[in-house]
Amino acid sequence: MRTRISLYVLSMCVTTVGAYAADRAWQASGDGLWSNTANWSGGTLPASGDTALFNNTFSDGATVVMDGGTGLVSRIKVDNPDNLATRIFVGTQAVKSNEFVKGRAELRGEWTSGYKAITGVGEGANQTAWLTLSGQAVFAATNQHALYIGNANNSLGRVTVKDDARLSLSAVDTDFGISIGRNSGSVGSFVQEGGLVESTGRFMPGYYGYGAYELSGGVLSLPYGDLNTRYRLAVQANSTGLIYQRGGELNVTIDPLVSAVYHFEIGSGNNGAQAIYYADGGVAHIETQVRLLSGGTANANPSYAELTVDKTAVVESINTFYLRSSTTTFSGARSAVNLNRGGTLRVAAVERGASGRSALNSDGGTLDVVRSSELSTLFGSLPDVVLYEGGMALS
Repeated sequence: MRTRISLYVLSMCVTTVGAYAADRAWQASGDGLWSNTANWSGGTLPASGDTALFNNTFSDGATVVMDGGTGLVSRIKVDNPDNLATRIFVGTQAVKSNEFVKGRAELRGEWTSGYKAITGVGEGANQTAWLTLSGQAVFAATNQHALYIGNANNSLGRVTVKDDARLSLSAVDTDFGISIGRNSGSVGSFVQEGGLVESTGRFMPGYYGYGAYELSGGVLSLPYGDLNTRYRLAVQANSTGLIYQRGGELNVTIDPLVSAVYHFEIGSGNNGAQAIYYADGGVAHIETQVRLLSGGTANANPSYAELTVDKTAVVESINTFYLRSSTTTFSGARSAVNLNRGGTLRVAAVERGASGRSALNSDGGTLDVVRSSELSTLFGSLPDVVLYEGGMALS
């Protein structure tokens, strides 16, 4: 009887060990079918819970032909040995999350995820990872998914969305979303040349590190979910956050059934945080309040927040625009709004907010205040208004 029990227990242990997740390494050097066992080390396809690892040496762009019938994998991990060749993914594959440690990867097919998880681009210190979504590519993660770019100390990550590609994160309220320059010392960039990027939850260029979002085409959609929704540039102390809008369309929308707790915040006001939103093309529609220097708790070191609207750009908010937080005074913080050479800022109202140094500068820009009654008291409430040669058009 004892022997039987021992053999039974041993059998259970062997079965359990065999069920553990594993790294299944891709070994094809050229085009290859995901479902072809010959393309995987050991001849075993990655299963649910396994990591599909792409780290083999290749000298030219290797295409992986995904076929959705192979089932879910825990993650796709790209750890290319160099950054010269590109790992190209076509077809369809269900995943929980993805991990891009270093090297170049391009999605031309479709990844889907129904899991609350983190996809990281830039996962190795002193290493750079690139991820491009091109053509008709779709990365749809519909359950509180996150995209962290620069997701390790001193890592570098870049995501590019172009053509008609689509990146969709989270269909419900979430504390995840998009964080660029997620970790200390990291550098993250997101370049959108076209397509659609939509994220319910958090949009944070410059979390702990250096984060930039460049929008030159397509639509960036940031719908307000619920209490965890936040849009903020330069979040933590000593972070740097940048939005450079050259074109395209930014839509920050709210649900009329949800009370917006947070706002579109340019700069946290935290120690040494630097935030800049520079627009010289395209249109930004923002339904929440816009606040510079909003959300910080300490600022012994100077922090800075700036919005510049230049050339053909239009930035508009159907709510109140604050040159600095209306509730917190940052003695060492500075903020500035610049209207240059044809740029238009269209808002319901403009207020300085709490006391501190803030400036409204114009050199040929337009300030369109929807509530025209605000214009009579505008310059009295904003003591630091500087007009340069081009002046300011009021409407």
